[in-house]
Amino acid sequence: MATRINYNYEAAVTYTSLIQNERLMNKSLLRLSTGLRILSAADDASGLFIADQLSLVSTGLDQGNRNIQFAISALQIAEGGVAQIYDKLKTMYQKAVSAANDINDPNARAALQRDIENLRDAILKIAQDTEYNGIRLLNGSFNNVRIHYGARAAQTLSVSIASVLPQQLGGYVAESSPATISDPAQNLTDLLTNNAAYTVDNGDSLAITFGDGTTVTLNSLNQLGYDLNGSGTYILDASAVANTINNNPTLQNKGLRAYAENTSIASVAFDGNSINVQDSVTITFYVGGSQVFSKTYTSTPTLDQIIADINDASGGKLIASKDSSGTKLVLSTPNGETISVEVTAGANSSVDLGALLQGAQGNTVSGGNTGSAVRVGTLTLK
Repeated sequence: MATRINYNYEAAVTYTSLIQNERLMNKSLLRLSTGLRILSAADDASGLFIADQLSLVSTGLDQGNRNIQFAISALQIAEGGVAQIYDKLKTMYQKAVSAANDINDPNARAALQRDIENLRDAILKIAQDTEYNGIRLLNGSFNNVRIHYGARAAQTLSVSIASVLPQQLGGYVAESSPATISDPAQNLTDLLTNNAAYTVDNGDSLAITFGDGTTVTLNSLNQLGYDLNGSGTYILDASAVANTINNNPTLQNKGLRAYAENTSIASVAFDGNSINVQDSVTITFYVGGSQVFSKTYTSTPTLDQIIADINDASGGKLIASKDSSGTKLVLSTPNGETISVEVTAGANSSVDLGALLQGAQGNTVSGGNTGSAVRVGTLTLK
C-alpha cells in the first residue's frame, strides 16, 4: 500500500514569516526601550566599535570632571587657611603699629609682643596642619601637583601653592641657604673632619650686630651645633643656632627671631637604578647629633617601605614622605635640624646617596665601602 506524507506549504511559509516578524518586533521594542540603535555587533560592527570608544572617552571625561571637583575642594580648603592667616597678619600689623606708640610703657609693649608671638604660632599651626585627604597644602610641599582633567594621558595641569610658614612670610633680616656635602667613600665622622665648614670647633663664633652698635656673640659649641652621637665632633645645626638666638634675652628685647627649616627632596628617584641590594646595605640617619634610624636591608627596599621604616623608627624626629611624582624620598625635621645619612654597601650592592638626600647625587656607595652625606638647613632671622 502506498504511503503519503501531507505537507502544508502555505502554513509553513506563514509560520516562518510570523517568527521573523516577531524577532523584528522584539528588536524594535528593545531599541525603543533602550534608545540604542546598535544592540550588538550583528547590527553594525564598526558602529558598535565607534560607540564603545566614545562611551569610554565619556567615562574618562566624567572622572576627569570629578578630579577637577576634588582639586577645587582642596584649593578651597587652602584658600580658607590663607584667609585665616591673612586675618592674623592684619592683627599683627595692628599690634605692631600700637607698639610703635611711645605712650606705651615696656610692660604694655611686652604684652603686645606676646600677642604677636601667639599669632605667629597660630599661623605656623595653620600652615603646618591645613590638609586635604592627608596632603599638606600650605607648608610648601604642595608643589607641581598634577590634576588629571581629561580622558587622555597628557590632559593634566600642574598646581603649586607656595609655603605660608611664618619663616617664609614677610621680610627678613638675613637668610642662609641649605647646603649638602657627600662622599661615597668616607664615613660620617671622616666627612665632617675633612669639611670644617660643616662642623663647630672651639673658637668658632657667630656675631650679630645691630644698627645701634649692640653686638651679641654666640661662641660655645652647644650654641652652634650638636655633638654627633657622643663622638666629640660637633655638627653645624641651624636649629641649635635658632634656639640660642631665641633664648637670648638681649636678642629677645631687640625683637629678633630666628627660624630653622630643613626639607630634603631627593635628587634622584628611589628605584632599582639608584639603590641595588644584592647582598646587604645598611642605612643610618642622624637628626642633629642623634641617631634616629638604622636598618640593614638584604633586598632592595621600595620607596613606601623605607618611608614606613623611617617614620616607625624615628618617633617623629625625622619625617619621611614622597614628592608629588611619587618617586622621590622627602625628608624633613620638625625644628630644622641637620640631616645626616651614612650608608654601608655590601660587595655587590650600590646606593646613590642622591636617592636619600638632596644635593648628594652622583655619589654612589658600592663595593663594601661606607659613604655619607650631610644637609644643613636654612636659618632665617626676622
